[in-house]
Amino acid sequence: MAEKPVCGLVLSGGGGRGAYECGVYKSLHEHGIEPEILVGTSIGAINAAAIVAGASPNDLERMWLAMDTRRVHKSRWDFWNFFRWRNLLDHSPWERTLLEHIDFSRIPASPKKLRVTAVDVEAGELRVFSNQDITARHILASCSIPVIYPSTQIDDVTYWDGGTMANTPLGPAIDAGAEEIYIVLLSQIGARKLSVPRNLLDGACLAFELAVLASFKMALKQLKYINTLCEHGLDTGDHRIVHYHLIAPSKPLGLDLILRYEQDQIRQLIKLGYEDTKRVLEDSP
Repeated sequence: MAEKPVCGLVLSGGGGRGAYECGVYKSLHEHGIEPEILVGTSIGAINAAAIVAGASPNDLERMWLAMDTRRVHKSRWDFWNFFRWRNLLDHSPWERTLLEHIDFSRIPASPKKLRVTAVDVEAGELRVFSNQDITARHILASCSIPVIYPSTQIDDVTYWDGGTMANTPLGPAIDAGAEEIYIVLLSQIGARKLSVPRNLLDGACLAFELAVLASFKMALKQLKYINTLCEHGLDTGDHRIVHYHLIAPSKPLGLDLILRYEQDQIRQLIKLGYEDTKRVLEDSP
């Protein structure tokens, strides 16, 4: 009997949109799919860390329903110093919220592999952290959206949000050994045909989404190419066939949701993620 492929789950960044990923995980669990490798950036890193630390789908949902914007970030009031600002919002409340809901002491010994990404600002490179490294500070680093939030310092290294270079970090999941990957996008781009922008705001939103997902589209194109070579029996070195499933919102998610964490929005996104995943799984052969 063939061995079951090693299952990976890749969770994209997207701020408050990340409640969608909670619904995805809930649906995967109900269908008997338990990822052995979890990779996340930004809000995806938070969801991935919670799962690896032992959170059940219900635990993850409780974490999300306990969130609100004030527990994630707060406004700055030092307007007298405005021209020296490097960031618009203070996300110090987020670290406290993470420590309340995620038991980081359980991550190093977890049987699940965790990979979290952040950008080393001075080196201009994407860094990948694994189980033994990860603390609340590493998750905060992965969530440090440039200009919006302050950068995060760890061991004298300055980090920005991992989504700055790879908002859907497919590569680390493959490198960790995943053979079948569920890829969760927090945008319709890359999964569905898009509409032509109708106004300036639509155009700006689409341009932002395209820029954020550019690296993922290139990584997916490379994966498809390697899979094709493998299927034809050609030498690809250490590469192997990796099957993947794309899960993406069936409805547009506004950019404003990235910085908003409101109860009605969270419940709707969890429901949408659950229903979209159920549809993908039922349609899969």
